[in-house]
Amino acid sequence: MSTASGFTPAPIEWKSCGGRVKCAQLDVPLDYADPTGPTISLSLDELPARKPDQRIGALLVNPGGPGASGLDFATNIELPSQVLDRFDIVGFDPRGVGKSTPLTCATDTVATFRHLDPTPETPDEQTALDAGAKAIADDCAQHGGPVLAHVGTDDVARDMDTIRAAMGEQQLNYYGASYGTELGLRYLALFPRNARAVVLDGVVDPTQSFTEFLRQQTIAFETQIESVFDACASGSQCPPGGARAAYDQLAAQVENAPVPTRLGGSLGPGELAVAALLPTYSPSASPLFYRGLTQALAGDATTLYSLFQDYDESGSFAVYAGVECTDSPHPVGSDAYRAFAGELEAISPRFGGPIANELLPCAFWPVPAHDITGPVVAADGPPVLVVGNTGDAATPYKQAQSVAATLAHGRLLTFDATGHTALGRSPCIAAAEAAYFTDLTLPDVGTVCPG
Repeated sequence: MSTASGFTPAPIEWKSCGGRVKCAQLDVPLDYADPTGPTISLSLDELPARKPDQRIGALLVNPGGPGASGLDFATNIELPSQVLDRFDIVGFDPRGVGKSTPLTCATDTVATFRHLDPTPETPDEQTALDAGAKAIADDCAQHGGPVLAHVGTDDVARDMDTIRAAMGEQQLNYYGASYGTELGLRYLALFPRNARAVVLDGVVDPTQSFTEFLRQQTIAFETQIESVFDACASGSQCPPGGARAAYDQLAAQVENAPVPTRLGGSLGPGELAVAALLPTYSPSASPLFYRGLTQALAGDATTLYSLFQDYDESGSFAVYAGVECTDSPHPVGSDAYRAFAGELEAISPRFGGPIANELLPCAFWPVPAHDITGPVVAADGPPVLVVGNTGDAATPYKQAQSVAATLAHGRLLTFDATGHTALGRSPCIAAAEAAYFTDLTLPDVGTVCPG
């Protein structure tokens, strides 16, 4: 079965990989503009439908990132039982990630960069941060190979259609979380007739530029982290003086000297800022964060460093940067990027710098941007279920509202809760997703699921 890109993949040959899990490799073009040219390999896992006699089709899933693996996600996903019964759940490592053809750069340089102060207050600190970011970009320029220029969202969306064709499926069923929603939207933009059902959970607005997305994220993070601080103002489970005062005290301390951990690393300004943002992604991490503040002020930053590692190890930084630095134009050079970071610091003095400067390597990135920003209407596509959390800081709720309104056949399902994405967190959401995937039935307009 050929794809719209003009490439005819070999049929997928699944083999047993332990238990019910099957796995496979699939060759796809490195560059879809040259479908007969060099190929790279994608790694896929499948969890077959539990009731094959009632099978509807295959359901491709992606956990976000960019840079996150989709293999374990597919085999452990908390989809409704009706969906697991009737669909083969298929996950994949996007190009550059994990067991697919990897993007092999920036491993050592990223660790150095992460340890620097992401809110530089002196010329020397800014120079060090610029040098750390440029070292990542230079490393990828030297060692990234041909994959570096072909890890963008549209490349992966085309891979998704190649996976569909290689599975022998006429249409794609898809669940995407976080950045995975952008993959789903670009798939709808490129191949609207090839989609049967698409769920977008924790939505990235494709009309937002690099700078606007980070600006809106900063606003949302500032609101949510203040709520995290407010929730632990006093009490036996809170640091002395409350979480806000403890964080500020610790932030001032690590400016002068990192706090050691029992894991071999140490907690500096960069790691601390990342650890603080984890509770906004997952509210269940708040007690760990509070306890970690108390422990770090006593000289042991192991708990906070573990929260940082949870984020840092969730995906490939090189692929994350490779996607974000090429999907949309961004400030180029130290001066322009410093001015942008200053704008976010004005919004959030604590976290604006870390949010902006995480992607400072883009200021020096060796691959030019290929702008894919713009509305996705998908007039020829199917009805699309758009799920948004009212208190989502990573992908603010207004983005779900905007995307649902822009899609020709979008339906917004609101989850009245904090945290990032709704998967596995609500029987109400699960029921809506089950009805949609199995029967293509959408929830009523204005449906709100309680948190």
